Amino acid sequence: MADLDSEYLKEAVGETLAEALASVTIYQPSDPIEYVGRFLLQHVRNKRRHEKEKALEEEANRRIEEAEKVNSHKKEAAAVEQQVRHKKIKAEVEKKVEFRANLLAIYKIHESEKDEEIAKKLSDSEEAVRRYHEELKARQERAEERERRKYSQFRLGYIDYLQQNFKF
Repeated sequence: MADLDSEYLKEAVGETLAEALASVTIYQPSDPIEYVGRFLLQHVRNKRRHEKEKALEEEANRRIEEAEKVNSHKKEAAAVEQQVRHKKIKAEVEKKVEFRANLLAIYKIHESEKDEEIAKKLSDSEEAVRRYHEELKARQERAEERERRKYSQFRLGYIDYLQQNFKF
């Protein structure tokens, strides 16, 4: 049991007590027991202050890590948000392109319909021109026929006139 007690004392106060005794031999105070007592009290205060500083440093490091995680999450969120924005913009652009393509298709269909309408009007016009030419030709033929009749009548009348007035 004495070995356990000495082990405990070595671990608990051995190093600190050795430092206190070394300091007593160096400074040789007038009251070495009071000096050792104050040394030990100062050691306890320093140890507590060091533990508090260490705890504060660990807390600061933990907060820094949390802040870095938050910043990392914010960066990830910003990246995701940017990706979402890019996808939305891409979708809007695709919609606009599709809309313009549809407009162009509608315009082409409309133009095609206009072309068909124009072609129909042209074909109607061509038909009208063809009819006009046929009508004109028919009029000319009728006029020529009238002229032939007139000429024939004139000729017949002239022949009659000649026969009546001049005896052949």
